[in-house]
Amino acid sequence: MLPELVEICKQHLKDGKHVLEPVKPLNVAGMIKDCIEVLTFQVKVGKLETNFLTEFKDVFEPLPHVDKLQLLDYVICHMTTNAY
Repeated sequence: MLPELVEICKQHLKDGKHVLEPVKPLNVAGMIKDCIEVLTFQVKVGKLETNFLTEFKDVFEPLPHVDKLQLLDYVICHMTTNAY
């Protein structure tokens, strides 16, 4: 299968069917700018998260009675039927 693929590629290169397109050079300044924008956004979101958590800290605190609950309690419900 591989030799067939190699032959097909050679034939296409001879026929000029697949001419390689020029690749644009890397825009390093643009890449650095994008990274700075992402890092700035992460810092801004982190500050918003901190402000949000401090503003609504009573909502996000654990329930005071959770540690008093027993983990393995079983409830047995006795069902009664009333015959009419």
